[in-house]
Amino acid sequence: KMPNITGRMRVMAVIVEGDRYNAAQQDVTLTSPLLVETSWPRFAAPGDSFRVPVKLFNSTDAPLKAALVFESEGGIELSLADEDLKIDVNPNEPRTIWLTAKATALGPVKATITATAATADRALRASSEGVLAVRPITPLHVTNRLVRAKVGQPISIERSKELEPGSRLTLSISGNPSVELRPAVEGLLDYPYGCVEQTTSRLLAILYAPQLLSLETSDDVRIDEAKAMIAAGIARLWSMQTRSGGLSYWPGDPHPYSWGTMYAADFLLRAGRAGHKIDKRFLDELTKYLKSQLARFENGDEAMDANTRAQLLHLLAAFGQPDEAWMARLSEQLGELDIAGRANLAGAWFELGRRDKALALLPDDTLGMSIATSTGGRLSSQVRQEAVLLDTLLDLKPDHAWVPLLVQRLDKQRKDGHWGTTLNTASAIAALAKYQTLRRGSDQFTGTVHIGDSQTISFDQTKPLHVKLLDGDAVRIESQGKGDLYVTVSEQGLLKPELIKPFERNLRVTRKWLSREGQPIDPAMLKVGDLIHVEVMLAAPTIDADASVSNIAVVDALPTGLEVENPRLLTSAVDDDDSSAKPDRIEFLDDRVILFTSASKQARTFRYLLRVTTVGEFALPPVQASCMYDPAFAAMGERGVVNVK
Repeated sequence: KMPNITGRMRVMAVIVEGDRYNAAQQDVTLTSPLLVETSWPRFAAPGDSFRVPVKLFNSTDAPLKAALVFESEGGIELSLADEDLKIDVNPNEPRTIWLTAKATALGPVKATITATAATADRALRASSEGVLAVRPITPLHVTNRLVRAKVGQPISIERSKELEPGSRLTLSISGNPSVELRPAVEGLLDYPYGCVEQTTSRLLAILYAPQLLSLETSDDVRIDEAKAMIAAGIARLWSMQTRSGGLSYWPGDPHPYSWGTMYAADFLLRAGRAGHKIDKRFLDELTKYLKSQLARFENGDEAMDANTRAQLLHLLAAFGQPDEAWMARLSEQLGELDIAGRANLAGAWFELGRRDKALALLPDDTLGMSIATSTGGRLSSQVRQEAVLLDTLLDLKPDHAWVPLLVQRLDKQRKDGHWGTTLNTASAIAALAKYQTLRRGSDQFTGTVHIGDSQTISFDQTKPLHVKLLDGDAVRIESQGKGDLYVTVSEQGLLKPELIKPFERNLRVTRKWLSREGQPIDPAMLKVGDLIHVEVMLAAPTIDADASVSNIAVVDALPTGLEVENPRLLTSAVDDDDSSAKPDRIEFLDDRVILFTSASKQARTFRYLLRVTTVGEFALPPVQASCMYDPAFAAMGERGVVNVK
C-alpha cells in the first residue's frame, strides 16, 4: 500500500543466491484523480492570523466541480469564502484558494481539508491534514505558593491576578512536608535544556522524589515510571562519555567536563545503591577517568584546587578505590577547603568507616562560610554547598545540631517553590527528601476541599491529595484532627500583556533584522520568500573588563510564518558574513534558535538567517537571555508585530 502522497517513489528489488548478487529499481509516479495539498506553518501563537494555500489538482480528462469541507480540532478558527466552497478544476490546471486561520488557544491543532467530486462513473475524494502547535510568545508563567497551617485552621486559596483567564491551578495537600518539593521536581522535569548537569539534576529529583512525579497515577505506576526515566537518563549520560572516560558537557562534544563528570558520578553511585542497573563498562571507564584526574595533581598540575581534590577523593572512596594518603594530606589543609570541600572529605572518611575523622573535619567555622556563585568550571553557590553539607551530615550523624539549622536555611532560600537554578534545586531536593524520609510523623486528620459552592473533595493523612482546576471558582480548605497541614498551590498560565516588559538584569541582549545589504528590515513590511539576516548582540555591562559569565542561554523564539535557514542543510541559504561570534552550542528548532555561550563586558554578535514562509499577521516574541547558574544575570527585549504580504 503506497503512502498518501503525490510524487515519485522508487521501488527496489535485491536478489542474492550463494555468492551472486543483483539489484534493480524502477520509479513509480504516484497520483490521484483528485488531489488536495495545503501548506501550514509549523507553529502559531494565540491571536495569530494567517492564510493557508489550498491547491487542487485534477488528473482526469474532464473538468471537475469540487466541494470543499474543512474540520479542525484544538484552538483554531478556520474560514473560507462562500464562493470557494465549490470550485471548478480543469484537467492539468491546478487551482489555488486561500483558507483563513486564526489561533485562539494553546495546545495541539489539527485541521483537515476534504474535497469531493464526481465523474461519470465514480465518486472522488481527497483530503489534506495539517498539524501544528499553538504556543505562547513567552514561556508560560508559573507561580508556586507554599502554605503551612495547623490542622483545624481554615485555608483560602485566591487565584493569581497576574495571569490571563484560562490558567490552570494544581493543589496538593499532605501531612508530609515532602509535598512542598513538588513544584521544584516539576520545574526540573520541565527544564528545556539537557547538558550533563541538567540531565543529572533531573535524575536526582526522580531518584529522591518519585512519589511526586505523576499526580494522577498509583504508587506502583509512579515507581515503574521513575525506574524507566532513570534508566533512560543513565543511558543518556553514557552517551556523553568521551574516549577518556569522562563525560562531555553536551552530547557529541569530544572533550570531557571534569566537574560535570564528578557530579554525574555522584548520582550514579546513589542510583546504584538504590538498586538501579548501571553497565559495568560505563562505571569502569568513569572510574579510570576519576583516578587520572587525581594523578594530574600528583604530577604537579596546580590547576586542580583542594575542593576538587576533596570531591575526587570522596568519589573514589565510594567506588571502593580510596587514596588514604591524599585524604590524610588534605585533612591537614582544612583552611583551603570550603563548605562542600570539607563535606566531601568528611564523606570520603565516612566511606572508610572513620566517622570520628569525618566529624573532626567539620569545625564550627564551617557554617559561617560565605560562598560566591560560580557559572563555569566547578559550579557552586551557597545553596549548593549547604545542601551538600546537609546531605553528608544525614549520613554521618542524623541528629547533628547543624541539621535543623541547615534545613531552615535551605527553606528560607527557596523562592517561588524552587532554588533558582537546576543545580541548586536538585541539590536541595536530594538533601531535604532524605531529611524528610528520616522524620515522618504519625498525625491523624481528615479534611474537605470546597471548590466554589458546589464541589467538595475529601482527604486524610493516609495519602496526599492532588487536584487540578481550570480558571474559575475560589478554593477553601477545612480540616479536623491534629498535626500540620502542608499545601502547595501551583498556577500556570499566560502573564497579562501589561506585565511583560523588557528588562536588563546585569545582562543586555538585542536583536536586529537586516537585509543582505545590511539595511534594517521593517517586520511590518515582509513578503513570502524574504531572507532575513538576524543579528543578536549579547553583553554583560556590569562585570569587570577581564571577567566573563559562563553558561548563558539566549532564546530567540520565532514568530509564526518564519523558519530558520539551517546551515547544516545543503538546501539552505548561506550567510557570506563570517564575522559572527561562535557560541559554545547552537540549536535550530522548529520555533526558536537557542544559543549557549558566555558573556563579557565587550558585546558579542551572533548571526543566522530566517526565511519568510507564510502570509499573515503574527506576534513577534521578545529575545531573551539568562545565565543557567546565576539568576542575577538575565535580560529580555521588546515584543513586536510581524505582517507578511
